[in-house]
Amino acid sequence: MSLDTRRLFAAAMLSALASVVPTDSARAAQNYLYVSGVVGVASTQSARLSVTNLAPNDDRCRGCFSTLQCQAQLQVFDAQGAQIAQSGRLVAAGRTLSLQLDGSTIRGGLIRAQITTDPGDKLCAQLMASTFEVFDSTSGVTQLFVPSAQDLSRGAQKTVQLQAQ
Repeated sequence: MSLDTRRLFAAAMLSALASVVPTDSARAAQNYLYVSGVVGVASTQSARLSVTNLAPNDDRCRGCFSTLQCQAQLQVFDAQGAQIAQSGRLVAAGRTLSLQLDGSTIRGGLIRAQITTDPGDKLCAQLMASTFEVFDSTSGVTQLFVPSAQDLSRGAQKTVQLQAQ
């Protein structure tokens, strides 16, 4: 890759990041469960964005939120900030909603992903877990996996608590 090509790519990445970051007012209007940076997806790869309602779905458990349904909106944007795919619906306890894109359909090969929940529903925001994955379309081998940000924050909180004791 030539120096000019690398500079062009770096400029495109910076421009893409600047154009798709939600404003403070947009963040206030929705609960952002997950917002990714820009990720490259080759034509031989696929990308999958998923959200799971972690509430137990066992009807025998009293007070376990087994009937809790959470609204989730999955969106994928190209490098220019245009929405190229979306899926939204109520996600029942113990269920998962996924959105998958074939890399050969992604113009420019760069995407970012976003999951939002109902802004007034703090319980659902706590009970939803997200994943973002890029994998080889033929073999199914995962090449990038981003676990739920909630999992990362819980781990950080545990670390802080252990250090404080």
